[in-house]
Amino acid sequence: MEIQSHEWFKNSGDAECQPKISVNIEIIIVGAGVAASALACALGKDGRQVLVIERDLTEPDRIVGKLLQPGGYLKLIELGLEGKKP
Repeated sequence: MEIQSHEWFKNSGDAECQPKISVNIEIIIVGAGVAASALACALGKDGRQVLVIERDLTEPDRIVGKLLQPGGYLKLIELGLEGKKP
């Protein structure tokens, strides 16, 4: 699975954004955290057209604590998401 950052919309100078390209998206997931990424991956493998929207792909400038149980980590490896950053 390839994770990419795309500019899907262009700013027309007003408050509205217009799509740059025509895409057939079935599911939009807001946020690219662990759960959202795993869900997007599973849905994509099921043949769904998924778009994940994340507001900021930079590293956080604060300490953030997250707990991931060993079983959850093994599932991320199984989905091919080991070591991926949102």
